[in-house]
Amino acid sequence: MLASKRAPLSFIWLVCFSIISLVRLVAPGSNWWFAQIRRQGTVAYGNTSYILFRNVKDYGAIGDGVTNDTAATNRAFSEGNRCLGHIVVGDALSMPTIRAHPTFNGAGVLDSDVYYPGGASWCANQNNFFRQVRNLVLDLTQVPMGRGIGIHWQVAQATSLQNIVFNMVVGGGAANRQQGIFMDNGSGGFMRDLISTGQFTSTNLTFNNCQTAICMNWDWLWSFEGLHINNCPIGIYPANPPNPTLGSALIADTIFSNVSQAIVTNFNCTIKPVSAGTMIVDNFDFRGAQLAISYHNDTMQGQSHSAYYVCVQGSFPPLPKPASLLNSAGGIFDRGKPTYDSYPVSAFVPTKDNGYVGDGIMYIDQGAYVITNTIQVPTNIKIIGEGWPLIMVKGSSSIWQDINNPQPAVRVGNRGDTGRVEMQDILFETIGPAPGAIMMEWNLAEDGQGTAGMWDVRWRIGGTAGTQLQSNTCAKTPAIRVNTPDPNCIGTFLLLHVTETASLYMENNWGWVSDHELDAADHNQIYIYNGRGLLVESRVYFSHIQSETAYMQDNPQAIKPFVPKASWNDPDFSSCFQSSCFKTWGLRVYNSSYAFIYGAGLYSFFQNYDSACLFTHTCQENAASLELSEAVWIFGLYTIGRDDMVQVDGTSLVPNGANLNTFGKSLAVFEFP
Repeated sequence: MLASKRAPLSFIWLVCFSIISLVRLVAPGSNWWFAQIRRQGTVAYGNTSYILFRNVKDYGAIGDGVTNDTAATNRAFSEGNRCLGHIVVGDALSMPTIRAHPTFNGAGVLDSDVYYPGGASWCANQNNFFRQVRNLVLDLTQVPMGRGIGIHWQVAQATSLQNIVFNMVVGGGAANRQQGIFMDNGSGGFMRDLISTGQFTSTNLTFNNCQTAICMNWDWLWSFEGLHINNCPIGIYPANPPNPTLGSALIADTIFSNVSQAIVTNFNCTIKPVSAGTMIVDNFDFRGAQLAISYHNDTMQGQSHSAYYVCVQGSFPPLPKPASLLNSAGGIFDRGKPTYDSYPVSAFVPTKDNGYVGDGIMYIDQGAYVITNTIQVPTNIKIIGEGWPLIMVKGSSSIWQDINNPQPAVRVGNRGDTGRVEMQDILFETIGPAPGAIMMEWNLAEDGQGTAGMWDVRWRIGGTAGTQLQSNTCAKTPAIRVNTPDPNCIGTFLLLHVTETASLYMENNWGWVSDHELDAADHNQIYIYNGRGLLVESRVYFSHIQSETAYMQDNPQAIKPFVPKASWNDPDFSSCFQSSCFKTWGLRVYNSSYAFIYGAGLYSFFQNYDSACLFTHTCQENAASLELSEAVWIFGLYTIGRDDMVQVDGTSLVPNGANLNTFGKSLAVFEFP
């Protein structure tokens, strides 16, 4: 039973695979532009009667903090044969509260993947894409302290939690079992600006008066930045010590205040597997903690590779981070997705109102927009999409047909330009093969920290309605040797190119060459052949990157149909002999210096869609390569299915078996030279 307090939820946007629906829950009179803007978006490949934007009050919700609004809210979520991908947005100016009734006993006040009796759930957690929740207060204070969860968050890529307050019962010691977020499994995602009072990549999280701020029951790799943990007996705790269920974690820019044990670790140099429980901490203020890291105060945990190989439990020299990377307090700079609170609705120019003429904030109404030539994005512009509108690159256009002469579909600025561009909540796809398309070329250099940025922007190639790259045309055929890839199933030349003079702040972006169907009823796995993912030619700092080798490789090999090109500094695979070598590199640092990588998950799950290779870590020979480079730091490297973790100038420096973790292999630090 739920009661919504004050203004009820401002908005819920529901996404059913690639079909989007907006559910409006805002109270009348909100001053936020998002509540006032005229809704004229439509679902391009859906039912014309489908309700895109919904108000829970139209479904019977009262929102007075007393009435049971559970049924009304669930009707708004589910009407119209709804399924997956809900986006929940509250009023950023006056955040609504959802209060759990004292009798509440569910898996979460908000549940992203409902369990059925017997343990089955709505969907496979690793395929639970495209969900957002932001600008909410979730109140569990009336629920008995022995139970209650704010959000059950069992999700994958293209998901986020942002600007949420979890109010729970304070005190009670071990008897208090309330939790703000419960994430039992999943595969990617992002969280920022969360506050928990009472009990993936996560930034700016605050915990007040919790028994335990963060309990990590499992992970492969997780990156935290900007934690503030106040008045908590335990800060960060690995579940079930001494059992090694935690893979690895990176935690940076964190402050503890009145905390008994800041970090509890189950790592030691005799643990099995040898790298389980790897933990890296950077730029910590432990002065408010009685114990910094139990069992060893002020230590770093994990396997380290430099000029020597060693199990490390100790300090590490500070890194020479450039000033452009840091904020005023000396931590890593970050900037959350802009909400444009101070702008009136008149400042926003919807694209369906006779296009955009260059003034105001460009608002792209939901829909599918077909482009046949390069879109030039000027400097000094703000662009926001209504629930991931589709920018559809028409592959049959002559400009994108030449695999030997690639051209950008979207060009942001020109080389040498300086200024501001902010882009959020947009999804780029193709219509059919576009072998000569660079989906986005970013040339702009910022004129201030974070002024050139993208938030929640996606590149999705194939697997959805309208792309012509679906299971009816590009179904997998692992039993048939693919010597010449089907030209009708080619994706693009390159997803994103950040050029040498550019600077770009990116947060929770995802480029996905679809391995399976989303919209067709069969949901079958598919073959899409894409040339390249992300090419960055300027200075770089990464916080938790993830890559997965194409599931069909080496059938065909990575060099088909896109032949390596020296002009693009491609790897040439000339040293390969085994079939497992002719596969996509997860990470390649070429002719670079001062590269900082805080978390890299490089995964290879299949050999021609067969996962038997996982048991022997032989799905792929290589993971990461450093070539002609120096001053490179990789913290928290986690690989799956790979034989060698890191090569430097063609020589393997990191052995396979010495770094086994709970499922894959991990390193705390790789420093070169």
